[in-house]
Amino acid sequence: MGLPKNLSFLRIGTGGQTLDIYLDPLCPFSYKCARSLTENVLPQVREGGKYAGKLQLIIRPYPQPFRSAASTQFHSDLGVPVSSPGAVSSEQRAAWNTLAAVTTAWTLGRRSRHRDAQPVELTCSHYFSTYPVEALLCFGADHPEQWWDYLLGVFSVQESFFNKPVHDKTPAQVQEAYVKVAEDVLAKAGVASAKEDGKKLYEQLQVHQKENGGSVMFEPLKYLIKEGRQNGIHFTPTALLNGLEDGSVSSGWGRSEWDKWLEEKL
Repeated sequence: MGLPKNLSFLRIGTGGQTLDIYLDPLCPFSYKCARSLTENVLPQVREGGKYAGKLQLIIRPYPQPFRSAASTQFHSDLGVPVSSPGAVSSEQRAAWNTLAAVTTAWTLGRRSRHRDAQPVELTCSHYFSTYPVEALLCFGADHPEQWWDYLLGVFSVQESFFNKPVHDKTPAQVQEAYVKVAEDVLAKAGVASAKEDGKKLYEQLQVHQKENGGSVMFEPLKYLIKEGRQNGIHFTPTALLNGLEDGSVSSGWGRSEWDKWLEEKL
């Protein structure tokens, strides 16, 4: 599958065959997959690699909720407590079960063919996963050369933005944290304007124009989500080779597994 011009930084390498990987910045398995790709796939598709000119890798950042607060609103509508489901009333427990049932319906049939699919848990969505995706898109548009390093940087702080730690965080606090990661990545890369670029990134992340809109990359964000929904992507990581899902690809793969898979497929 292709990419809009303004998302070209999501493509690594060139070639007639395409490996799409859907990653959620707050998914531990996505982080594991990103580290494996860094070590075992990127060197092979970049210039000078074994599959340079044969395979392009496209990373598709994929948040679980469509809007950053949508899942929180969903919990509220159902009467579901946003934090721990431990000591809850019978009505709230019923609401948790309703939410779990809805999520199960989304994922029904995929666990049998997706290696990284996990059993549905009561905390079944990453409330703030939209924020790091918007940050990744805004950063990549201005700094494509440092985008992969920023991706790993965002993944490295994911535990700070899991559901429980963010229950009392504001969007501004979360955005500021991802800006700090960006500044650190740029400074490490020797970009003299790292602080100024960080301020620019923070401004880009603010809601622009429409009251119910988003960052300057809100439309590209919607494109990625719509494209993923169209293809029935409900788990991360998910891999597609030339547009077809391959459930055998695992976040736990090392060099030998990737080498074998690439050799067979290419």
